[in-house]
Amino acid sequence: MANPLISNHHGKNGKYTKAFLEQNGPGDARPTALDILKDNDRIGTMKDKVFLLTGSSGGIGIETGRALAATGGKVYLGVRDLEKGKEALKEILEPGRVELLELDVGSMESVRTAAKTFLSQSDKLNVLVNNAGIMACPEAKTSDGFESQLAINYLGHFLLYKLLEQTLLSSSTPEFQSRVVNVTSAGHHMSPVILNNINLDGEYEAWKAYGNAKTAEIWMANEIESRYGSKGLHGYSLMPGGIATGLQRFVDPETLKQWGSSEPALKYGKSPAQGAATTMTAAFGKEWEGKGGVYLEDCQEAGPIPENGTLAVGIAPHAFDPEGQKKLWDLTLKMLKLSE
Repeated sequence: MANPLISNHHGKNGKYTKAFLEQNGPGDARPTALDILKDNDRIGTMKDKVFLLTGSSGGIGIETGRALAATGGKVYLGVRDLEKGKEALKEILEPGRVELLELDVGSMESVRTAAKTFLSQSDKLNVLVNNAGIMACPEAKTSDGFESQLAINYLGHFLLYKLLEQTLLSSSTPEFQSRVVNVTSAGHHMSPVILNNINLDGEYEAWKAYGNAKTAEIWMANEIESRYGSKGLHGYSLMPGGIATGLQRFVDPETLKQWGSSEPALKYGKSPAQGAATTMTAAFGKEWEGKGGVYLEDCQEAGPIPENGTLAVGIAPHAFDPEGQKKLWDLTLKMLKLSE
C-alpha cells in the first residue's frame, strides 16, 4: 500500500527524488538545509547579502539560522528572549556577522521596535524568512487584541515585512532578487482565510484558527509576488514537513499518541535540519530566481492533495485566491493601521 504521506508530485527534485519517495524517518537520505545550500553553491558565497529570520531559537529555527550563517552573509536572528536566544544559538552567533535581534512577532510594538533597530544597523535586506509560529493553542488574545495564532503566524510577519518592504526592494539585484519566505504549513488545509471574521470572534476553534492564519501567510506571499514580482521582490510559502518540535505543545495527548504510533507518520517525520531544507530552497534555490508565488514542500513546488493522501501533503485549492488575497492585504493594512 502506498504511503499516504508521500506527495504525488515528486520528480522535479532531481537527485533527491528517490529519497523523498522512500521516506525512512528523521535523518534518512532526504536533504538537509546545508545540502540544499551546497547544491545551489551558496556556502560562503553570499558575503555581501543580509538575511533576517524570525523564530530563530526553537524548532527548525536553529537549523535555519545555522544554514543562513553558512552562506557567509550578515544574519539577524530574531528571538523573543535574548538570554534564551544566546544559549540556544551560541554555536552559530558570530559578533558583527551573525547576531540576535529582540523580536516578538506576537507584539506589534516589539515588531516595530525590532524593525527600527534593524534599519538603524542595515540599509540592506535580501531575504526575510518568516519562521516563527504557534499551532492549535487555546483561545487567547494578544495585547493588541488580535487572536493569538493570527497575530504570531501572520499579522506580526506582515507588519515586519511592510516596515522592511522598501529595503527589500532597494536591495534586489539582477543576479539575486529579494525574497520573502513564509514558513507556513499543510495546516492551511484546515481553513481558508475567514475574511468576514478574521479574528474568529465567537467562532474560535484551535485548528480552524491555525488554518486561517496559515492560509493568510500563503496569500501574503502570493500577493507580494503579484504586487512586486516585476520589481524584483518575490514571495514564497512552504511546508517544512513533520518535525517533532515545541510547535506541538498544544496538541492533545491522544492525537500525539496516534501520530507516534503510525508507521507512515514516523517515516514521514524529518529531523530539524531536514525540516529547514525547503526553507533554503525557497530562500536560495536557483530554480526560483526571479519567480515566486509558489507553495513548496519537500524542496519543490507542491502538487494537489493526493486522492489517497492526508492533511499533511499537498496544497488546497483555496491557497490560491487572487481576489481573496487582495482583500486580505487591504484588511490587514487597516487592522495594523498602515498605509500602502
